[in-house]
This record gives sequence, C-alpha cells and structure tokens, in this order.
Amino acid sequence: MQLSKTAYMALPERSNRLENLVSGLPLVKDYPLLKVVAIDPIARARLQTVTNFYLWKTLSIFFPSRRFDMVPDIVQAYPEALAQLPNITPNGVVLPKIENFLAYNEIHACLADIIKSYGLGSRIERLQLPVNVRLVNGIADATVDGRPLASAKAHTDVWAGDSAAATLVSLVVLGSAEAATVRYFEPEEFPDDLIRPLKDYNEGASILEKCHEYDCQLDDSGLFLMDALLIHQTTKLKKGYRLSLDLRFVSNEKLDSDKFNGYEGKENYVSFEEWSAFGRSRLVETQAPLAKYTGAAKGTAGYVPPFRTAVFKD
Repeated sequence: MQLSKTAYMALPERSNRLENLVSGLPLVKDYPLLKVVAIDPIARARLQTVTNFYLWKTLSIFFPSRRFDMVPDIVQAYPEALAQLPNITPNGVVLPKIENFLAYNEIHACLADIIKSYGLGSRIERLQLPVNVRLVNGIADATVDGRPLASAKAHTDVWAGDSAAATLVSLVVLGSAEAATVRYFEPEEFPDDLIRPLKDYNEGASILEKCHEYDCQLDDSGLFLMDALLIHQTTKLKKGYRLSLDLRFVSNEKLDSDKFNGYEGKENYVSFEEWSAFGRSRLVETQAPLAKYTGAAKGTAGYVPPFRTAVFKD
C-alpha cells in the first residue's frame, strides 16, 4: 500500500518519537506528526456494537416513553434524540453517568483490547482515564464554536492544559466523518513561550500563520495518533453527526520540547496496567445522575468528569 507522507518536517525529535511509538504497526497513513494505524475489522465491529449499546442505553433512560431499536448505527438513526441528551459537554463529550456507566465500561474494555493488540504497553508511561466518547454536530453553531477554547478553532491541546509530552488518539466509530471531520496543520516552528495553556486559542494565531496542512482529515480508516504540538481543528461541513473515541497517553520517551507537563486532570492519568484493567476487573464509576452538563463552558480543559473506581468482589 502506498502511504501518504509529506517531506516537510519542522519538529524532527517529535516526529522521531511518534515514529518509534508506531514502529512495526500496520500504517494506513503516515505523516511526521500524525500516524494512522489499521484496526482489525472484527475488533472494530465489537467496538461499534458496544458504543451503539452505550448510546441506546442512554437514550432509553432519558426518553422512557420512546422506543429505540438497536440498529447498526444509532448516530445515523436517531440524531435529533441524541442532540437532546443532557450529558453532553460543549465540545461534544457524552459523559458516563450513574445510569449508563456499566455500558460505558464495555467501550473502554474494547478499546483497551485494541491498544493492547498493538503491543504498546512497553512504550507508554500512562494513559488518560476515562476515554472520551465524543459526538460532534456537522452544523456550525456560532455560540458553541466561538468559545475561547472551542475545538472548532485551530489549536493544540497543550493550549487547553494537556501535557506537551502527550500523544492524542482518535477513532471514528459511528456516524459520518464527512459531516464533521478534523484538519491537521504542521507548524513551521513552535516557540517555547506558546507551549503552555492559553485563555483563548486565538492567542496562538502567530503559529497558525505559518503551517503546512496535511493532505489528510479524520475519517474511519483507522486509529489516528498525533503529536501534542500538531495543530488541528474540528471542521463542520454538513448536516449529520460524527461519533469518535479519543484519549491521550504519555510515552516513556521524553523530549526537551515537552516544556509543559502540569496538565489539568493529571490525576486521571494511570499506568498502562491499571488502565487496561478497567472494564474487566475494575470499573469507571460515577455518582452523577443523567442530568444537564453543568461544567465550565470553556471546553477542553476541565471537561474530564469526576470518577470513582471499584474492584469486583468474588
């Protein structure tokens, strides 16, 4: 298979780290700061099934008088009902609640199986918990998209408080990436004074003026892994919804350019061994009810919900 790969590379040490992370894995697309890894079709089908069930469970509880069938793609079948769910953040994260957290744990377990199948355990120091289930509307909304830290603005997640050492992982599971995709821009340079959280993504405009866009957008071709300093932007194109899973992990390899490590929510990063146990011998658990999201409207930083963990008893 011919891989798409740009010759441009302004951040070689970061490109090398990402290359080391995916060494030996089957790549579908290959760029310096972005890699797309193929997924086993059976594993993908299982992930789609449990994600469908999570959404079905949430809809059935919130709309007790309505019938929802277990169709192959609930996002395509019931977009209007999904849009009314109260447990969705401004950036589209469908939060697990006390009524549906068991179904959520099935999603985590299936994704963990996929990550483990790549043999990445020895290359990862810690991973984000919980995994985000993200539902994105393809119709632009000025109120949502104009927020200081809206994902519809070009940004790096470091500007939202994530570690510069992180690798971001995204996987389209249901719905249409043609309705709401993500574009990727490699910066010509990344000044040290901008490797930090910002109050508004617009503060990074100087970097955005000199970027090279990859000939690649988020789709359902595989597992997308990108470096924390790769600029990206949610792009809303037409009516419809995209549902994807995303998380972040920190690799064992550290770089001088990992300037910012005091990320928000760092207490929710755990070792690979502990992360892999959730959904099997441990649970991601919450006492929050299925009610309207009341977190900070700023968006990305701080949107990871509080959770508790429990060990199954014999």
